[in-house]
Amino acid sequence: MYTAKHTLAVLLAALMLAAPLASCSDSPAEGGETTSAPSDTSAAETTSAAEETTADPLADNLPNDVNYDNYTFRIGASETEAQWYAYLVRPEQTGETLNDAIYNANMAVSERFGVKFAKTPVAGTNFQSVNAIIANAQAGDDVYDIVTMHDAQSTNAMLQGVLRNVHDLEHIDLTKPWWPVHTTSALTVNGKMYGIANSMSYYGLYSTRAIFFNKGMMRDMGIQFPYDDVRAGTWYFDDLMTMTKDIYSDLDNDGARSAGDRYGFAITGKTYCWLESFGVDIYARDDSGKIYNCFSNERNIGVVENLNKWVFGGTPGVWYKSSHSQVRDDGCGGMFARGNVLMACHSLGVMTESCMESDVEFGILPMPKVEESQESYYAGSGDNPVVIPITNNNMDRTGMIVEAMSAEGYRRVQPAYTETVMKERYATDKDSVEMLDIIFNNRLLAGGYLYAATNCRIQLIQDQIFAAANSNANIVSTYESMKNTDQQRINELNEFFFKAEE
Repeated sequence: MYTAKHTLAVLLAALMLAAPLASCSDSPAEGGETTSAPSDTSAAETTSAAEETTADPLADNLPNDVNYDNYTFRIGASETEAQWYAYLVRPEQTGETLNDAIYNANMAVSERFGVKFAKTPVAGTNFQSVNAIIANAQAGDDVYDIVTMHDAQSTNAMLQGVLRNVHDLEHIDLTKPWWPVHTTSALTVNGKMYGIANSMSYYGLYSTRAIFFNKGMMRDMGIQFPYDDVRAGTWYFDDLMTMTKDIYSDLDNDGARSAGDRYGFAITGKTYCWLESFGVDIYARDDSGKIYNCFSNERNIGVVENLNKWVFGGTPGVWYKSSHSQVRDDGCGGMFARGNVLMACHSLGVMTESCMESDVEFGILPMPKVEESQESYYAGSGDNPVVIPITNNNMDRTGMIVEAMSAEGYRRVQPAYTETVMKERYATDKDSVEMLDIIFNNRLLAGGYLYAATNCRIQLIQDQIFAAANSNANIVSTYESMKNTDQQRINELNEFFFKAEE
């Protein structure tokens, strides 16, 4: 059984071992029985080694003798947007692979611990859910065990003091793979984290960014697929720029650049998870563990300058538009599915859905590294975090069910999504299967994405910088124009995370 103290110790160890984002400095930094006598020490050691070797790495550390007598575990989710509950719970089997994997994961937890799951509607949209959580806390109403809520609004709820610290949960084990180490490290400040972005829900997988490339077009152009470069750790942004920068054809013959033309690369809409996929965050920690802004360092500015030069410096092969009516139609997903784009970047969910009716033979790649010193690839991801309202006073039971749902999500749902839905239905070669493993193993929900003020979140900063570049404004001065607002949020975050415990 894992206690809160154990969890915190494990987290600190994980933070020491986890590779930090490169953005924060200029350098990116059950065994068989034995017949031996009890006094035979060597035999005991052999048995111990065998137990360690044969232990199931996907086993959780939860007891099997706990029963909650058919307790209804109440999951708060938007009353108007059904998908957010569906990412966590499915009420029946339908024969569809992903649905049934979620259902079976739910049933495994239900049967093991004697619970049942029920949606407890949260008034309004997912974005508006924060209002209900705050109102319930102020009234002292115990309405939900957990709530799935909008990412930025979960931070607003946290700062209002109406959520519980996830690290206070009993039974969780942050060394397990259902707790993504990059994300847990990014979101934990002073031993505190108030949102769960792990394998409880598959939305984090769905929203992970990746590059799709047109294999037929690449063959026709004599360009080698970058798979081996990815394996060697040498898939760089420079390679991406070189492959795409000169590919342009006026397919609709209207004499103007438009979404109907052929391009080397396309990205449209808000640039969610764009900077963090290149190892850039706007938040870092000082020696005391407090948050500070680290955007304006040499590396980050260099990354953004290269991005802007690629997009706005007269490169014919890049199509960028800050908006689209529907990404699967007039956005980069639709452009790629029609065979007009060599490479496109968006969430895995959106890109695969865009290609469902397409004849394009595609491959999948992680976002490239920026430079050689970047130790790993990063797969920027959004999520709809699960939070625990402060009115929930049973942290033992909640921790048990959260850990169990997370473990079953990793063991059952993630394989169904990555192997059956993604790999078998959409990925067209074994190389892309391997690429998906790399992508999912490096998922990251960045601190500057979740914790920043709404108008200073990392993707909006990138959007504003793109807009500034389009008007020839200076990157640093553009960021400086919003820095005061961001510093106010940083002060608020540090005051919250480091306030004296009552």
